[in-house]
Amino acid sequence: MNMDKEALKAHAIAVRDHYLHGDITFEDAKKELREFIDVYNRLAVDIAARYNQKPRKLSAGEFLRVGFLR
Repeated sequence: MNMDKEALKAHAIAVRDHYLHGDITFEDAKKELREFIDVYNRLAVDIAARYNQKPRKLSAGEFLRVGFLR
């Protein structure tokens, strides 16, 4: 499932909405979000390295709880 960043973001938001409405469980949402979170965390590491900072990584629970992207 190789998608571009915008498609991954749209899919992640749809998964979050399904989770918040109770259509899927947390474990199912976590599996669906795995690829998006991997891409997001790689990007965070790249940006942090560029500015000599510690990366702020995203977890599935944080994404599902907070409800928006930083």
